[in-house]
Amino acid sequence: MTQVSEDTVSEQHQPAPQQSVQEHTADQPPVDPSAATVATVTSAAPANASPTRSPLEGGVFDADQPRTGWQNLHGSAAALALTRTASQCGQLFVVLTATTADAEQLRRELAFFAPETLPILTLPDWETLPYDAFSPHPDIVSERLATLHQLPRQQHGILVVPLATACRRLTPVAFVASQALSLARGAVFDLAAERKRLDAAGYS
Repeated sequence: MTQVSEDTVSEQHQPAPQQSVQEHTADQPPVDPSAATVATVTSAAPANASPTRSPLEGGVFDADQPRTGWQNLHGSAAALALTRTASQCGQLFVVLTATTADAEQLRRELAFFAPETLPILTLPDWETLPYDAFSPHPDIVSERLATLHQLPRQQHGILVVPLATACRRLTPVAFVASQALSLARGAVFDLAAERKRLDAAGYS
């Protein structure tokens, strides 16, 4: 498991609350945080962090160095450090942001720096309250379903999640897999089996 904590700076360059990033695979039990590898992006390096490094170097995680960090990163430098680290480590990093706006800004910055071989995924917030009488926007529903369907098979990349979204329960992995329908040009599938599956899902 790789845990990354990020102390971001807003447009007014005011420090935001500490954020954490965790790699998480569906159906895995919780991992002891004390055993996790940690990378920190902050204005002051942790006491037990590695020496100051450039964001161009990325982070290095191994048994001898369970923590790495960067100091005095400005603008989009944090996104650059994360993309370099994710590319070098070949793991899935989950980045938690304070707000949905922060998540969208970070996603754009990561997409700018990331190579084509590094997937950048997002799990957007519903942007509705439990007592709202209207449904979330269809684009949000589609993006969430696409991400949840892809995550169980995703071995590397960066997933950006607003903190409020991470606090909500998710649809079971088995349910998403059973209800997903992937179509591609030239694909062949059993029409009768698909008809039964759609009937079971409520389509008629």
